[in-house]
Amino acid sequence: MLIMFGLLPDTIIENLLIMNKHKYTVELLYHFTCGNCHLWWSWASTPTQVKNYPLSLPEDEPIFCPHCGTKNTMKVKEGFEDE
Repeated sequence: MLIMFGLLPDTIIENLLIMNKHKYTVELLYHFTCGNCHLWWSWASTPTQVKNYPLSLPEDEPIFCPHCGTKNTMKVKEGFEDE
């Protein structure tokens, strides 16, 4: 209420605005398509930092399809990455 009437010093108002800033987190959502059954699924990850975070997943690490159980390595879908 005091802010509306200009009764607080500018430094206090600035500190209140900084403390009350909107906050956010980042969630990465990866979409996979099984090479065997061709069904898709998603996997979400929350990175530990926002800047300079590697987005690619290790292509030599096998994963399992949750639909048919096929174990295989992965690669980025054609046309998704700039080459």
